[in-house]
Amino acid sequence: MPAGQVRLVRLPVQFYPLIEELTMMPIIHAIIGTVAQLVMTYTVIPMKWARKLPPRRIRVLMRLAMVLWVLTILGGIGLYVVAFVI
Repeated sequence: MPAGQVRLVRLPVQFYPLIEELTMMPIIHAIIGTVAQLVMTYTVIPMKWARKLPPRRIRVLMRLAMVLWVLTILGGIGLYVVAFVI
């Protein structure tokens, strides 16, 4: 096949449910990443600018953000593998 051309492959019907599940991966990845960013932003703002905001348990929020970021990284690696390797 000449360079620059794309070959379309038609998958068997039994793979259709798997494809539908895989289309949700980017959405779930984006939601987890957004929640992680919002939690960390909400954690940093009281520490630097507005000391009267409610979060008193900064460590709990930081640990939550770290867990969400790790899940986001693993989800990103999974997306890469599914999209470009398999």
